[in-house]
This record gives sequence, C-alpha cells and structure tokens, in this order.
Amino acid sequence: MESEAKEPTGVTRGQNAVHVMPLDWSAAERVVATLVDRIDPSRTETQLLVVTADAESATAAADALVHAVADRPIRVVAATASPRAGRLLKTSPAQVVTGAPTELAALLQASALKPESVRGVVFAWLESILETQDGAPLETLLGELPKEGSRTVLAAELTPALEMLIERYARRARRSAEPTGEAAAPLSAEYVATAGTARAATLRRLLDALDLPRAVLYARSETARREALRVARALGYPAEAVRLSTEAAEADADPLVLVELPATREELRALVGTTGRRIYALIQPSQLASLRALLGGGTVAPVALLEAAERARGKDAALRASLRDVLVSGDVRREVLALEPLLAEFDGIEIAAAALRMLEQQRPARPAATATAQNQPMQRLFVNLG
Repeated sequence: MESEAKEPTGVTRGQNAVHVMPLDWSAAERVVATLVDRIDPSRTETQLLVVTADAESATAAADALVHAVADRPIRVVAATASPRAGRLLKTSPAQVVTGAPTELAALLQASALKPESVRGVVFAWLESILETQDGAPLETLLGELPKEGSRTVLAAELTPALEMLIERYARRARRSAEPTGEAAAPLSAEYVATAGTARAATLRRLLDALDLPRAVLYARSETARREALRVARALGYPAEAVRLSTEAAEADADPLVLVELPATREELRALVGTTGRRIYALIQPSQLASLRALLGGGTVAPVALLEAAERARGKDAALRASLRDVLVSGDVRREVLALEPLLAEFDGIEIAAAALRMLEQQRPARPAATATAQNQPMQRLFVNLG
C-alpha cells in the first residue's frame, strides 16, 4: 500500500481566511496563535509575512506575535526601516517579518528577504492604504512570493478595494465575521485619540478631565489590564470605585471606559448591559472606523481633555480682551453704522461672530522663511587660512 504524502510542517497547512474584526491585535489573539502554531521552529528562514499599513502597525503586529511565541525559538522582526531590518535578516534570519509594503518590497529587492521560503501572508487591516501610493508596492511584493501557501486577511470592514485584493490573492477564502442577528439600537460613545505607546498617560488625562466618581475599565490583554489598574491606583481610586471588567456588565450604570476595543458588537453590548452606561474609548486614529462599526451607527464624538480645553479657553479669553480694548479705547461708530442694517435679520452676537470668521479667512498666510533668504543678493566671503 502506498504511503500517504507527509503534510509540510510550515504555515502551508492553513487555507485562505478573511476575519472581520476591530483594528486591534488583542482582538486577533486566536488568529495570531493559530499562525504561530503553524511555524516550524527548526527552519530559520522566513515563513510568515505580516503586511501592515505603516511602521507603527508593524511594531504592534510584532509585539502581538512575540507575545504569542512566548518561549518558543521563533524570531520576529518588525521591518519599520528596511536598512536596519535588512542588516538584521542578513545576519540572523527570522521566521516572521512584519512591515508595510514599501519596506517589505525593499527587503526583497536587497535580497535580505528570501521569497521562496515564505509560506503564509497576513494582510493586516490594509483598508487605509489600498488604492494609495503607500499600497502601490503591494502588487510587486506579492508577485515575488510563492503562489502556494495561506493568505489571511484581517479587516475592520470589507471595502471594494479589499474585496478586489481578496479576489486576486485570497480566492475562495473562508470568511469569519460577526453574525448579523437582530438589529439592535445603536450605541453612542465619546473617544480620545492616542498612540498605542501613550495609552496609560491618555487614560490618566481622561480620568482627570471626566472626574468620574466610579467607572468600569475594559481591557482584553493582560498588559493593558495591568496598565489600566496601575493608573487607577496611582490616581487614588479605591478598588471598588474603578474596577476592571472583561465580560458581561454588572447591574449598575457606572460609565464604561474602553482601554481596548471589544472584538464584537455583542461583546460590547454585554459590557454595556441594560442600564445605559456612558461609553468612553481610548483609540488610535486608525481605529475610529472600528469603533463606529462596534457601536452600530450611533454617534461618536471626541472628548476635550483638560489641556486642549484650557488652551482653547485661553485663546478665546485673549480674543475677548482684545475686543474689549477696542470697544473701550477706540471709535467704532463708523463700523456700527455699516452693520446696523443686519440687525433687522440677525442677532448682534451672530454678526460679530461672522465678522471674526471673515477676519480669520482673510488673514494672510505667513510667508515662508526661505522666501526672504532667496531674495537676498549673494555675498562673497573671503577666508584667510594661515
């Protein structure tokens, strides 16, 4: 009897797959764990490429993969700059490489990345760069990679451009998305945009600005949970006032602060419960679309933190002070006569606001510093070296 062919040990075992989920690597833990399990640690060449939108996303992807790898002998390199990544890969190859299309294509061109060994590709939330210059090298990159192997697509929403990508490079992909179910009432939220590395500082600023006596903090990953609790305790909140939650809400109406985004709309609604909690979210700018999708069509508004609000109030106070000086010390009778007919249609404060807007629009742009330098005559400089 003929022996069956042995299945390859690389990431080739996986079929093409599309996962619709928020732009948050903590929401993709199961997908990442599956991809890491398919890597053969005994082979040092690159087996998995994770294509991201930019350098920051490449770093976040590498961090999630390193966490999933744990103590296994699997090396991960974030190609945030192709010269540095190329030097590292030529010295010591890595089984996993993450990066934007431009950086990965540059590594292939420099022969730092060997395409023949790649057996799996992950397209990680590329909606923002498809059909832009940043996504242009993607076709060149994929043209160099082997056609066999798995293709995994992570997306916050399936845009037409992404559907074209799936049709070309991940055909007949198994799709995993949140079930539609019954239509539920949309939720509303307020958010603060922050960088992933500044999450703790932004949470502190948010708690200062809102001055919440009680709150529920939601975080999925262990790192984010420790970070959030450390901030709450440092600010002096008792354990019963600001508590951590990772599952269904308790029967209270304490505000919900999303340190990380839930993976599904059902998960968010379980956290909100039936008491109508107010929702505040800490998100990266690229996660705004994911937050809107989780809310199901509700309103989304930014939170004005104390520093920004104080700066705005200071600017407005200076404007009022300048107007007060003009009204006290100047003669504005001519301007009053010019504006008086408008009082029959508009309130006086509306006329003043319109005048201020016209002033801002007519304010000339500040000339470039280089323009003056270019208009200056050339000078001769004599240097005596002796």
